[in-house]
Amino acid sequence: MRKILLVLAMLLVGCVGGYAVYDRQQSIARIDKSLHALEAILEEAETDSEQYAGGLIKSLVTTRIETIQTTMAMLTQKRSSLLHRIDLHYSVAGRPYSSLTDEQQRTLQSDIEDVKTKISDARKEAKRYRGGLVKVLILSRLETEQLTLAGLRQRHLLDKHRIPWRLETSKQISQPSEHPVVPDDQAL
Repeated sequence: MRKILLVLAMLLVGCVGGYAVYDRQQSIARIDKSLHALEAILEEAETDSEQYAGGLIKSLVTTRIETIQTTMAMLTQKRSSLLHRIDLHYSVAGRPYSSLTDEQQRTLQSDIEDVKTKISDARKEAKRYRGGLVKVLILSRLETEQLTLAGLRQRHLLDKHRIPWRLETSKQISQPSEHPVVPDDQAL
């Protein structure tokens, strides 16, 4: 009887251990896939950056590059923790971190698709102009949308890999303003 219990216990430990290894390998593979996709996006952003010597558009591209690099660094840390079998548990305001709800994920995906459409439209519009103020304004809008997309992708990837994206505050600002808001015609 003892031998049977010992064998069953060893099988149980083996199954749990095997699943843990398998689960970590799957997580590492998903992170590697995400990192590979981000590398391609980063190369595109760096190519865009080389076109500009300075100014607003260069600053927006630089910020987009830094957002992508930050996302990659966070995913690399998560990957390293999995490789070294370090379990990371996040808490925000003393509560365990929770992922986005299904509705929030759908909203995020919808926002990503909307921004991609705006980027596509801005690229088409930018091709209509050779230069000048109008083209600069369109390119500024394009880079702003690409920066927005980088932030949305960051949020999506960090949630996908269960890395907290931001700190949630437990205090809500619910106090009314000291000065009431009045319509423009009554302001003076």
